[in-house]
Amino acid sequence: MLTSLAAVAAGLALLMWSADRFVLGTARLARAAGISPLIVGMTIVGFGTSAPELAVSTLAAIQGSSGIAIGNILGSNLFKIPCILVAPALIAPGTLPDPLMLWRDIPLMIAVALMLYAVAAGLRGRPLQIGRIDGTLLLTVYAGYTLILVLSAPAA
Repeated sequence: MLTSLAAVAAGLALLMWSADRFVLGTARLARAAGISPLIVGMTIVGFGTSAPELAVSTLAAIQGSSGIAIGNILGSNLFKIPCILVAPALIAPGTLPDPLMLWRDIPLMIAVALMLYAVAAGLRGRPLQIGRIDGTLLLTVYAGYTLILVLSAPAA
């Protein structure tokens, strides 16, 4: 038991250290490339921090545990949205770097969540599932959004 707790503590410490290095490195990359830090945060850092969920969900889907895959995705997002937006604001209140976030990005996040619900809820007369066509549709929306985000980004 003590060994397990030590391993969890060591893993958490290593995770915090590596996350700090990752954020510093991407911020440096953004400055060097003249890219808005907001864009780097929403793309590179966002993908990098979601990679573990992707790995777990992919492995669960391969093993036929689609409930674990979908629960991991939904649970992760339900945790990340309020906690990651609220916790930093409690520590150091700030302003949105781009008001467009309120009018484009947040409504799009809600629309994609509703689209995921519509796809998973079987609104097309089939059982609860997300198939290849649904996944392709959601991935295409993500790719299009990322492209729009990068093309409309102001320089750093």
